[in-house]
Amino acid sequence: MRLFSFMLLTIFALTACASPPSTPPPPTSTPTPPPAEASATANPQAPCLEAAKTALQMEISTYQKWLANTTDEAKKATYTQALNYLQDRLHAYEAMSPQDYRPDGLWQTIPGADNGHPLPPQKPIVLGNAWLDSGDPPQVHFPKQTRSGPFYIVVGAAEGIRLHPGVHYHLTLLPIMPQTYPFPSYYVCVLKAVPLPTPQ
Repeated sequence: MRLFSFMLLTIFALTACASPPSTPPPPTSTPTPPPAEASATANPQAPCLEAAKTALQMEISTYQKWLANTTDEAKKATYTQALNYLQDRLHAYEAMSPQDYRPDGLWQTIPGADNGHPLPPQKPIVLGNAWLDSGDPPQVHFPKQTRSGPFYIVVGAAEGIRLHPGVHYHLTLLPIMPQTYPFPSYYVCVLKAVPLPTPQ
């Protein structure tokens, strides 16, 4: 009898040890965090000052090319007038500290470059869905934009903002100065850029 009881206990113990281990619960998936928001620093004067200098350099380059490729005396006088203004402004801005930068300092029509479109009030521009092309510098595109503009040329961005062509953003732009163009076109500094979710 004792032998029979011992055998039963032994069989039970072996059976318990041979049973498969319980299946561990599936790992809990970690939700993907939303895209980080890139926004302006508390003081965007430094990047906007650099954007202003870039815009001036680009306009100077444009007028120098036009001046070199014309024999028309009236056009030469117009281009020279614009160049004198732009170069004077660039010298002033190169010597300027960020604390002294004023966003409205270049918000005026370049002398001799009146295209018949009055400048709108200078204020931040908010675009709920916009993207950049791969140009150098890049241009902002947005739904319902017409061939007549307005056009926004990105020449600077607040610290921490990294923009990628083709990615859609919620953008806040600060107009820096007008671009010489037949239609409304402006150099801008990006103050805020929030990536939008990629459509599924």
